[in-house]
Amino acid sequence: MRRVVSLEEAAFSLPRSSARAKVEQVADGLTDEVNNAVPKALAARLLGLSVPTVDRWVEAGRLQTIDVEGRTLIEARQLSRVVALVRYLRTAVRRQGMISAVVDHLSREDPRLQLELADLQESIAALHSGGLVDLTFPTTFGPED
Repeated sequence: MRRVVSLEEAAFSLPRSSARAKVEQVADGLTDEVNNAVPKALAARLLGLSVPTVDRWVEAGRLQTIDVEGRTLIEARQLSRVVALVRYLRTAVRRQGMISAVVDHLSREDPRLQLELADLQESIAALHSGGLVDLTFPTTFGPED
C-alpha cells in the first residue's frame, strides 16, 4: 500500500497531463495486485488520523467502504488517493501556508482557475509581506456604490 501511495503522491506533484494519468494508471494496477480493501486502523495510520476520525470520514462520505466477511474495510484505491492528497497538502502547507497551498493545488487540478487565482495569490503574498493597506469606506458608502 505504501508504494501505491508513493505513486499517487508523485502523480499529485504533476500537472494534469498524460504523464500524470499514466502514473495514476500504474498506481491503480498496483492497488489491484495488492489488496482492494484495508482495515480502518491501517487507513488511520496512513492518513495520520485516529480510527474515530476515519469513521467520521466514512460517515461523511469522504472514504468508501467495502464489507468483507462482516468487517467494514476501507476501499484501497480511493484511500491511496486521499492519503496522497493529505500528505501533499500537509507538506505544501508547511512550505507555503494553508491558503497558498490550497490555491496552488486547485490551480493544478483545474487550469481554468489559474487566471482567476493569480490575483488571490498576489494578495496572499502581500498579506504575508505586510504589504496590505487598511481600507476605510466613506460614511456615504452604501448598496448603490
